[in-house]
Amino acid sequence: MQQSHVWSNGATSNTINVSPVTTSTYTVTGITNGCQSSPTYVQVTVNPEPNIIVNDQTICLGQTATLAATGATTYVWSNGATSSTINVSPVTTSTYTVTGITNGCQSTPSSVQVVVNALPVVDLGTDIILQQGQTVILTATGPGLSYIWSTGETSPTIIVTTVGVYSVTVTDSFNCVTADSVIVTTTTSASGKYEIQKLCFPNPTQDKIFLISDGASILSIEIVDILGRIINIDNSFTQENEKYVINLANLPIGIYIINVFTKEYSKAIPIIKN
Repeated sequence: MQQSHVWSNGATSNTINVSPVTTSTYTVTGITNGCQSSPTYVQVTVNPEPNIIVNDQTICLGQTATLAATGATTYVWSNGATSSTINVSPVTTSTYTVTGITNGCQSTPSSVQVVVNALPVVDLGTDIILQQGQTVILTATGPGLSYIWSTGETSPTIIVTTVGVYSVTVTDSFNCVTADSVIVTTTTSASGKYEIQKLCFPNPTQDKIFLISDGASILSIEIVDILGRIINIDNSFTQENEKYVINLANLPIGIYIINVFTKEYSKAIPIIKN
């Protein structure tokens, strides 16, 4: 028995390999012992390659970028993720690739870049102790920066004459933000012999602070928040070396200034409530 085949593309084998770029139909006719069959039709459906769309991102150092791919049913990212979106937090500018798959057809890998901009630099320096009547200039200058201080001022520098915690937030042209703060305290005295040491503990604290004035009696205590608002004033008289208890239990977590007043001097002590 003799058998042969004739395909519409001219091939005469029983199998053929085809690579159409669009959906196409092929016919094949079989011949056995000189008898020819009716043509048989076979369709090869060509699914288009997925067209993956993913946009570049720009972030500031420390931020997270969300990369979202569209155009396919399933995805494979260069970091191993298989969802349509991924969150990445690179510390330097980085490139990621994603491949899409639809109906078994795999796309060409698409690349996406995440540009990482460095944070602006601001340094207000170490904490400052002011003498009586002294002022200090806090500076946060830098090219292309905008400023907002805890005092509400927006200039690169501010003049400080009172105790407190001063902070500045700076923003650069890429909208990247950083901040710094400094604690300003004061020590004033009528004579050097009254520059005494005060014991203040524990600091930080969750509720109570114990204060011992070693060298002078305490006339009053003032608690001030970081915005300079007076929280409490206590004019109770405390003898030298007596323990004075300050209850911070009802205050929110944060930084406070304890202003201590004696007959001869005053001093501001920063306290952390946690």
